[in-house]
Amino acid sequence: MLSLQQLRAHAGDWINHDSRILALLRNATRKIEQQRASLSKILDDLRIMVQLISYWARREYTDIPWNSLLAIVGALVYFVNPMDLVPDFIHGLGLLDDASIIAMAIAATRKDLDRFRAWHQTRASDFGADGFAQ
Repeated sequence: MLSLQQLRAHAGDWINHDSRILALLRNATRKIEQQRASLSKILDDLRIMVQLISYWARREYTDIPWNSLLAIVGALVYFVNPMDLVPDFIHGLGLLDDASIIAMAIAATRKDLDRFRAWHQTRASDFGADGFAQ
């Protein structure tokens, strides 16, 4: 399994390209919806991760350390890649490694996710029915 440092290094290839970040967000959102039942334990934090990166990409929320940003983007890149350590098409196991990587990123960025969540709640009127920024 990839380490958090490896994910951060890989995320560095993505983070400075707005189009790649936007495509990553679309793919992560699609996969979250497709795998809702399998991801139920981490779904709320995963959505917060996607929302945080969405706001960061638009420079509306920048109160996040670089290492946390890299950990979140790295985890999302791993999550949307169907051919990761355990390919997603292997029924019952394919999302296990994704969930592990996401859980590792959540644990490493918990304070930053909670800070964003609090900031996000103050802006609730800016969100659509799906919970994503308008």
